[in-house]
Amino acid sequence: MLEICRSKDFADDLREFDLRGMPLPYSDGSFDDVICCGVFHLIGDLEPIFKEVFRVIKPGGIFAFNVLAQTSEKEGEVVSHSQGYSEIISDWNVPVFMHSGEYIEKLLQGSGFDRLKELKFLVRGLHEGIDDLACAYVTRRTVV
Repeated sequence: MLEICRSKDFADDLREFDLRGMPLPYSDGSFDDVICCGVFHLIGDLEPIFKEVFRVIKPGGIFAFNVLAQTSEKEGEVVSHSQGYSEIISDWNVPVFMHSGEYIEKLLQGSGFDRLKELKFLVRGLHEGIDDLACAYVTRRTVV
């Protein structure tokens, strides 16, 4: 994906990081905005990432991201974690995480973000022929 982005020449700097390892190699307030699309379903505990985004984004900056929503109809086939997310194995034998709305709201409040907009939508499912619920969020870093 980075090579495709480089070929489009729309960013000055593209780097690959493992979001499970913090801190990111950027100074405080390095970014006007942060967008994370199609990544958080691969990570269970998002708290360290939210705290790190707060650090690297400028006050008033926009943090937009999406998650797979945790839903009750999948409860029988998932491994639930007490923090507010659950794990399921996809048809591709890949562990995928779903996050509850309450968990995301708790993270936003605890990490210094105000929710501006939330949009629920369906995505191609983790299992053949079944759509899954996803949720996109647009938030703003509080000015502290």
